[in-house]
Amino acid sequence: MPIDNWLCFYRIVIGYLISRLMRWNDAGRTALVFNGGMRNISAGAVHAIIYFPAPVALPVVLGMIFQQSTASLVGFLLSRHDRVKARGRRIAA
Repeated sequence: MPIDNWLCFYRIVIGYLISRLMRWNDAGRTALVFNGGMRNISAGAVHAIIYFPAPVALPVVLGMIFQQSTASLVGFLLSRHDRVKARGRRIAA
């Protein structure tokens, strides 16, 4: 599971760097970061519950919790960055 968590974080960072490299606007950057970092792991939970004993689903569920928490934190940081950037534009104008 720790490898999966690092991959989630890695995909978020790569999405952010690509959006900066391509000079996308804030909305495009946010979309790429979330699309890169988020993935559908509910299929893993379904397979774990159907074909294996219940405790097997625990790592999948913990992965979902980590992914959602990371997405929440990244969303907060991106929105804070956008507010600071907008405030700087207002002061410069």
